[in-house]
Amino acid sequence: MKRSCLVYLGIFVGIGILAGSAIVLTIPPAPPGFSAPFVMKLGSALGVGFAASGILTLALFGLKDSMQRLSDRARLSMKRMTTPRDGERIVAFGTVVADGPLLESPFTGTRCVCYSYEVRCTTRGRRSTDVLCTWGYALAPSHVETPQRAVRLLSYTDIDETPPQLVDPAVRRTAAAYFAATQLEPTGYGAPDLGIAAVKQFHSDRDGNIKGDFGPLPSDFLEGDYRLYEKVVVNREPITAIGIWDSRLGGVKAESGTEILAPVVIRRGPVEKARHTLLRQAIIGAIFTLVLLAIAAAIVWWFIRNGERLFY
Repeated sequence: MKRSCLVYLGIFVGIGILAGSAIVLTIPPAPPGFSAPFVMKLGSALGVGFAASGILTLALFGLKDSMQRLSDRARLSMKRMTTPRDGERIVAFGTVVADGPLLESPFTGTRCVCYSYEVRCTTRGRRSTDVLCTWGYALAPSHVETPQRAVRLLSYTDIDETPPQLVDPAVRRTAAAYFAATQLEPTGYGAPDLGIAAVKQFHSDRDGNIKGDFGPLPSDFLEGDYRLYEKVVVNREPITAIGIWDSRLGGVKAESGTEILAPVVIRRGPVEKARHTLLRQAIIGAIFTLVLLAIAAAIVWWFIRNGERLFY
């Protein structure tokens, strides 16, 4: 992760310097009676260059993400899952099977292999802000039965879907009972370092038996305007799991150092649905990249066209 960040930082700085140096050369010499210090020209050109570079670097990141999704989709198109190398990104598709007792989701009471939940609210003020108040996740020891092998789920998984809001009052009461019996790890402003460390440990867990609940829970939870969401993966459900292969443990996990930003991704449903989702996300990412490229080009074009008027 650190190496990747350094690469993008190097690209950002390199493009910014090159673009700024090229732009300053487009500014014509000052006409008689006018003077503009070269340092001011260079500073303005570098400012525009780095602004364009930031957008281009973001576009490069978006392009990389689109290419990754297309690569994952290509793996799903293979009739057989090839033998992966340790540390290789894999796409495991098949049926998820619990290796022990099932979990019970805290809001709907669904028997499942894993679940995640969120409690959200909207703050009132000059600007309305959507706030995550309380959240949690649990994974039971389990594996994905693929046509070739069993692939264990070893670390935190992001269930890639948008769940509907749970509006039944009975669900709110069930959730309140769960929270009354559960100790929440404090997070957010003013949280102790222990809470931050707990979140990191939670994401990097490697035994496939994970549970974490993070708060605080609002004191007016039962009466207040809070939105509840829950996602579950049930036993014997077809899924696709994307992550890093661990040959020693025989399963898929998040890449070390990127657990929070890039966990194992689970997509529920048959392979065809996962392929469709990956293609749609890749197309959206490509469009996003093209828009960013157009914005960067527009910034540079505007400065080149108006550079003379800015200084003289």
